[in-house]
Amino acid sequence: MVTRPVRSVSWLIVLAVAFVGLAVLAHLDASGTGLDHRVLGWVAGRRCQGLTTAAGVTTTLASPTATGLLAAVAALACWRRRRAVRPAVVVLGTVLIANGLAVVSKRLVAEQRPPGSRAFQLGIAHSFPSGHVTGTLALFGIVAVVVGRAGTAAVRTALAAVAVAATSVVALSRLYLGVHWVTDVAGGLLLGGAAVLAGSMACDRREARRPVVQAMR
Repeated sequence: MVTRPVRSVSWLIVLAVAFVGLAVLAHLDASGTGLDHRVLGWVAGRRCQGLTTAAGVTTTLASPTATGLLAAVAALACWRRRRAVRPAVVVLGTVLIANGLAVVSKRLVAEQRPPGSRAFQLGIAHSFPSGHVTGTLALFGIVAVVVGRAGTAAVRTALAAVAVAATSVVALSRLYLGVHWVTDVAGGLLLGGAAVLAGSMACDRREARRPVVQAMR
């Protein structure tokens, strides 16, 4: 029988390998793959002022800086509610590490931004992976994991739904604005997902140790 820790490690390896593979593809096709360009062209013909404004607001709210600050607030809330340091550290650490890995990956992969985007014109950073998608999934995902452990099945389902919805909105906004390729968004999902899984494993490890410590007393 495969234990939960083994399954978690296996999935973490799968996500990591998929991310590295996608990163290599993004590096080799530094100006975007064929699929990237087709999606960009399709989206470009369907923009309108209202959606563009909404996507711009989403960009501000889901920036790496914003997700980092929100993670700090969420961590403080976890600590005040539970009076335990570890859940707070897991929440904050998951988001900050995910955002940090996204920055490092951008520099290593060195993929160009989609042409014509404001980010491309201003020469802002590289493209892979999307830091907005990475940070959003890491934030909402790990909060769902940590808070959901003390909640009912309905609470866990609601938190998971919020995480999926928030990440989807941010991912679509990056594609809509033309500041990221599909490859970048997929990379952000993989990296953010791996960060959440790693954070969940850290929580599992703590819970597994607790009965042992209590038995020794």
